[in-house]
Amino acid sequence: MSAGEAVRAAISNALRARPEFVGVDGLVRDTSPNNLPQAKVEVAGATDWSAKACKGREIRTLTTIRVSRGQEMRLPMMIVAAEDAGTTLQGALGDWQVGSAVLSASRSGPLPDGTRRAVVEHRVRVMAH
Repeated sequence: MSAGEAVRAAISNALRARPEFVGVDGLVRDTSPNNLPQAKVEVAGATDWSAKACKGREIRTLTTIRVSRGQEMRLPMMIVAAEDAGTTLQGALGDWQVGSAVLSASRSGPLPDGTRRAVVEHRVRVMAH
C-alpha cells in the first residue's frame, strides 16, 4: 500500500469510528452528490520526505464534508472530529510509520445550492519501516 493510501485509509477509519460521522455517506463507498451528509478523504499530494537511511513521504490530505439545509448544526462538530482524526494519527500504518501529523487549514462556507461544505487539510509525514 502506498503512503498516500495508508494515510487516507487511516483518516477514513478514524472518522468512521466517531459518533459525529455515524450515517455519513462517502467514507465507505462513492456516493451520489445528493446523499447528505457526506464526507470524503482524498490525497491532495505526496512529496519525497526521505532521509539518507530511509524512504519517507509527506502526504497532504483533504477531508471534504457536505451537509444539507437543516443539518448545519452538525457541521462544527464534524469539523472538529475531522481535525482530530488527522492530527491524532500515530504509530504504524501498514509499511509506514507516522513521523508527524498536523492540521494545515480548516474552512467552511455555503454553496450555491444551499448546502454547506467544510474542507479540512492535514500534512502527514511518514517513514518506511
